[in-house]
Amino acid sequence: MADLTIREVPEAGLAAVDASFFQASAASQTIPAKACGINRAGGWEHQTVLLLVRNTDAGIPTVTVGSQTLVTMGATTGNAVIPVKSTGLNHAAIPIAYSATPAGLTVALVRVGKDY
Repeated sequence: MADLTIREVPEAGLAAVDASFFQASAASQTIPAKACGINRAGGWEHQTVLLLVRNTDAGIPTVTVGSQTLVTMGATTGNAVIPVKSTGLNHAAIPIAYSATPAGLTVALVRVGKDY
């Protein structure tokens, strides 16, 4: 399993997100452990992690993050934003599963709120 690299979104925004996309892989990609920050004092999440998925292929794959409900991608112009649920302070890496991995299926992992 290979962890996806997290791209931090600064307070001013992120204009060049295209450089953050990676080819979806049938060889099990994962969201790194502790990608979502938890406030130790209050227990609430203070960062948001999103999996961005883009499909430019004619196929219609589905994407599942951990045990979340699967998301069906549209053909050729499908885009999805999937929030990553935090499972707590000591959770393990979260697996990402694809029903198919066509050449046009790419993913990016972004985190909002870490530095502001």
